[in-house]
Amino acid sequence: SRKVAAAFYSLPKEQRGKGLRLTVSVSTFVPKPFTAFQYCPQIPPAEIRRRQQLLRDAMKGVRGAVLNCHPAPLSVLEAAFSRGDRRLSDVLLCAFRLGCRFDSWTEHFKPEAWEAAFAENGLTVAQYAEAAYAPGQALPWSHIDMLLTEEYLRAEYENALSARTTPDCREGCNNCFGVQHANICRLS
Repeated sequence: SRKVAAAFYSLPKEQRGKGLRLTVSVSTFVPKPFTAFQYCPQIPPAEIRRRQQLLRDAMKGVRGAVLNCHPAPLSVLEAAFSRGDRRLSDVLLCAFRLGCRFDSWTEHFKPEAWEAAFAENGLTVAQYAEAAYAPGQALPWSHIDMLLTEEYLRAEYENALSARTTPDCREGCNNCFGVQHANICRLS
């Protein structure tokens, strides 16, 4: 953002136009099933807010720049539902009865209603969103076959922890399905 603003303001005034309008949008990483990060917990809302504040502080003094952050409670709710089990269907129905609609839109989000829906069902958002799983552990979604092998996802997790990238499939099969699928793998 600073580099963009500096480049803009380094131009002569007659070449700049009316002014800089720079929007920086940041979303919180949400671990999802069937990815290398399915084992990882979602960071708690307080930590999300702390990190967002660090970004806001870093953006101070950048003329013409605005920082938009995805609300922490929405990110945590997304993590809970993406990593949840069958019990969340009751939570979802309860939240609907409590008036939750269009909750991905900030102006419609009702965090208190969601909290009540989880509590009414004896659950918490954190027990789903912040759950850490060990590679090899049975996961709520383990019964679904997404073709990716557990071995591949574990190897990708280890690669991520070691900051190693996986080569492009066109450079050679990475064995993500355990076998090469002619209809899926595009090796040409």
